[in-house]
Amino acid sequence: MSVGYTPIFRIEQEGVDITSRFNDRLISIEVTLGPGMGEQDKCEIVLDDREWKIAAPTVGRKLEIYLGYKEVGLAQQNVFEISTVEYLWPPKSIKITGNAAGMTGSLKVAKIKEFEGKTLGDIVGDIAKTAGVEPMVEVGLAETVVPFLNQTQSSFHLLQELERRYGAIAKFENGKLIFVPREGNESAGGLTLPILLLKPEHFAKGAVRHNQRGAYSSVRAAYMDPDTHQPVWLETPNKFAPTDENGKPIDAPFRMPAPQRTKEEALKWMRATLETLRRSMGEANFELSKGDPWIRANQRILVAGMREGVNGDYLAETVTHTYTKSTGLLTKIIGKPPGDDAIDVLSEALSEKALDAGKELQSPTPGRKLGAPYVPPVFDAT
Repeated sequence: MSVGYTPIFRIEQEGVDITSRFNDRLISIEVTLGPGMGEQDKCEIVLDDREWKIAAPTVGRKLEIYLGYKEVGLAQQNVFEISTVEYLWPPKSIKITGNAAGMTGSLKVAKIKEFEGKTLGDIVGDIAKTAGVEPMVEVGLAETVVPFLNQTQSSFHLLQELERRYGAIAKFENGKLIFVPREGNESAGGLTLPILLLKPEHFAKGAVRHNQRGAYSSVRAAYMDPDTHQPVWLETPNKFAPTDENGKPIDAPFRMPAPQRTKEEALKWMRATLETLRRSMGEANFELSKGDPWIRANQRILVAGMREGVNGDYLAETVTHTYTKSTGLLTKIIGKPPGDDAIDVLSEALSEKALDAGKELQSPTPGRKLGAPYVPPVFDAT
């Protein structure tokens, strides 16, 4: 930890700062920012319950958590609803677990409902109403028409299906249901996220794994021709297709299981599937030498100054920020290879000129204005 940087936290309950209640008793706060696809943001707070003098926390209460540094400010994490309270001994302690506000039990109840000629904005809005929160849907997705959708499962599983089909992220954040493109370079809250530049000095430790699990040559999907009522097959190549020992592409297509109703739906599904397959081809686990609670899930990461196989581009899938009294702030990132859209942006960032102008990229170095609004990087092409 750099000299002069003092880790701090703040906890609010219904807009009231209650940090003073925790100062003497807090052992740790862990916030995990999930990637969607069923994994929502969550928090875990551990308190010192010596002499059993802490008032019993109430399940269902909402807590807003901030983490940061005294010298540069605080980063708001999310609003969490207390779901579990555990009393532990020895030593005497209380563990409070919370989920992103809006993840209510009503979302997990199976429903039968039909949506015909509705937009994604309509459908997500209907789910948000069930959860008692406001919808926030990216404009392009909000206007996408879904010809027909038959809901036979819970609203929570329906959200996951919509994420897969349209390459999106569905998350509960600050009392809203957010639905944005997974490769859109935005946080769940709609903020434009800069590319995060990481060099050797930024790592405490890390691991990068490559595999061939998603290395299909192409994705094939069909839609029903409205005139002939026969399936029409479409195919889109995978630029990361596997090759044989002679470098020739191997014909190993990924075939979608059932025809879609329209050509537009089939194309969207193929694109989302390609992005999913690309992300399944590797994983990175990074632990930063200095915690940075401004880093968000879905942020693009550029690693430079390391070796081949490690240098390159990633997409932050899950980000965990931990505050402890004994060690301060810690940030861990689980990264995946990004989809094609992210790669196009990152390839520009990989230029030597861009790397030399490190100030153009977000980089967790002491002294940068961590609390400043996010601004997308701009590179001089000349």
